[in-house]
This record gives sequence, C-alpha cells and structure tokens, in this order.
Amino acid sequence: MAPSSDGRSAPSHERYPPMYIPDLQEGRDLVPWHCPLQQLMRYHMPCAARLRLHAIFSFAMAQIFPFTAVTYSAQAGDPARLICPPYDIISPQQQEALYATSPWNYVRVVLNNAPGPQRYSQSAAALQEWLRSGILVKQESPALYLYRQSFPHPITGAPTFRMGFFCALRLEPYSSGVVLPHENTRAQAKEDRLNLMRATKANPEPILG
Repeated sequence: MAPSSDGRSAPSHERYPPMYIPDLQEGRDLVPWHCPLQQLMRYHMPCAARLRLHAIFSFAMAQIFPFTAVTYSAQAGDPARLICPPYDIISPQQQEALYATSPWNYVRVVLNNAPGPQRYSQSAAALQEWLRSGILVKQESPALYLYRQSFPHPITGAPTFRMGFFCALRLEPYSSGVVLPHENTRAQAKEDRLNLMRATKANPEPILG
C-alpha cells in the first residue's frame, strides 16, 4: 500500500499510471492492454513470472518497420480511377473496364493484358514509365501508412468499417510462429506473384493478414 493524494492508503496498483507495468521494460509490453492475461500479469502475478511470460510474448512478436513508399501524385488524377481490386478477383470484363477508367489504373501493374510471361515485363515497364513521368513519386522518408475502408456487410448489408496499416515486416520462418500464413495458397499463385516482384523489383501488392 502507498499513501494517496489525500493521505489515505491506496492499493499498490494505483501507484502506477494505467499504461505502465512495474518491473517490465517500458515500451516493450507486448500483451494487449485489454487482455485478461494482462490483468493477471498486472495485479496477481509475481515479478519473476511476469518477466518470463513477457519474454515469451516478446519472442513471438513480429518486428515491423516504416518503409519508403511509392505513391500516385496529384498529376494522376482522381484516386477512384486509379485503384483496382486484388488481382485474383478481377474478371476479364472488370479488367477491360479498369483499363478504360484511366491510362494509369493500377490493373496495368498487377494484372495487365499482355500474353504469357510478357505481362511481368510490361508491369515493370509501366512502373518505370510512371516514375519517370511523375505519375508515381517516391516519398522522402519512411513511414507507416494507416488506412480505413468502408463497405456494406456481405450478408447483412450493414455499413462496415475496417482499419489497418501498411508496414515493412522482418521475414521469419513459419516454424518460428512469429509470422503466420494467412491462408492456404496455391503454388501457381505464389509463383506468379513472385515473378511479378522479381520483374518489377518492388512489392506491387500488400500481403494482407
């Protein structure tokens, strides 16, 4: 117990700010603060046990970093005419419609209409030309990029919102349990996207998880 501001004794946990756990290195508390496990650690677990549990969570936590992004410039026009869905849900009809919306629609990078392996070199050529002409610009400093999406729920139709952020991620073997595969992907699809990355020397699409 410790004296409170009015001279009365206060429980030990009230001596610390809400976002601080004593005996853990400040800034490295990786368990969500709303998690029941966090409450157990904070109020009921001996210091040594908290440190051991903290070490386990620290080991399993992915390391993320800001990155220097390439983005569209104002010269490219209305962003709504530049974006496209993920490549693997674009039908041939949608691809044709996206081509018509803008000469700089991103479908020309992720799923252009060139035949066979030529589509990878055509994607790379598009990126290089857009950078040269100022349609795309490289940002001056690394950053994390927040995004917010709104859409009707696919079942109820209710307005739905989703928030996230884009970042760079340290690569880890799946066996470490740090980075988890987000779905069972086909070998053909993985080879296709890897060929695109090799041709463009870029990460043309985010890995969503």
